[in-house]
Amino acid sequence: MGIFNLFHGEFVDIIEWTQMNSDTMVYRFPRYKNEIKYGAKLTVREGQTAILVNEGKIADVFPAGIYELKTANLPILSTLQNWQHGFESPFKAEVYFFNTTQFLNQKWGTKQAVTLLDKQFGVVRLRAFGSYTLGVKEPKLLLKKLVGSDGNFEINEVNHQLTNSIVAHFPNILAESRTGVLQLPTRYNELAHRLKQKVKPEFDEYGLQLGKLYIENISLPEAVQKTIDEQTGMNIIGDNINNYAKYQTAKGMANNGEGSQMASAGVGMAMGMEMAKSMAADRHEEEVPPPAPLVYYLMLSGKRKGPMTLDKVMHYLKRGEASADTLIWRKGMPGWKTIGELDEIDLTQFPLPIEPS
Repeated sequence: MGIFNLFHGEFVDIIEWTQMNSDTMVYRFPRYKNEIKYGAKLTVREGQTAILVNEGKIADVFPAGIYELKTANLPILSTLQNWQHGFESPFKAEVYFFNTTQFLNQKWGTKQAVTLLDKQFGVVRLRAFGSYTLGVKEPKLLLKKLVGSDGNFEINEVNHQLTNSIVAHFPNILAESRTGVLQLPTRYNELAHRLKQKVKPEFDEYGLQLGKLYIENISLPEAVQKTIDEQTGMNIIGDNINNYAKYQTAKGMANNGEGSQMASAGVGMAMGMEMAKSMAADRHEEEVPPPAPLVYYLMLSGKRKGPMTLDKVMHYLKRGEASADTLIWRKGMPGWKTIGELDEIDLTQFPLPIEPS
């Protein structure tokens, strides 16, 4: 495009990229036979960078600004074309514009399930999905590595390669984290940060800058999800099994036959769980060891005898070697007492000794 110069009667080129969109990364300015008039106006807007290429060789780079394409602004191109002092003729060069704004919401996801060995569920197969942002960091490197002579290079031409890089590193990041499948949702940010550090060098290699990387979802196998749902339901019910059964019964009565069947199933489940709980309690009671027998000491004829069981104490009473006034002690007593003061010994079964007349 150009405007008419009234003073010289010729067109002065204006080189710019006005129709930049969110899909195009690199745009080559169309010019007949790539001829640019000396002193042409180059406009590089914010969010753009321009590069002049001479016969396949990268020449001068222009950040945002307005430039007159003269020898003073084209040091590399002047050298490549051996321009002499005072050169003012049209010249050949290609002008590439680079979109340096951020490309948002680029999607990535695992096409095939990723295998993970989980301590609780064993081998499980997971799928992951997310997004990332990127931008052009080194236009010259991007031009060399990917663009080449492409006059309209779009994000989808590189997106597939970048997505493959993310997906390739994801299984290793997952395995290295040693995170159980139930804890994965709480560690999305941490896993995404590790994944970004792994793939960033590959983005850098193409002159691209990886901005944000997100893990939006890691989907669990249906069987694992079902187990989680069942555990959640049991945690909600807790000890209210009877209330749950009553609720299901009432609900079934209010509904049709299908609802009644569901209620019956709920009651059956509740009864089964109650029986299991009762059996577990009985088994627990059977496993409780009996208490240790009490140990006693007697003071007989001024000497302490023991330790002995209660049966042994009764033996001394039957033989008349001990009486209600005999001192006795066992663990838990603050001091010695007489046998007659202890509640656990019934002295009525022993006849009182006959006093001599």
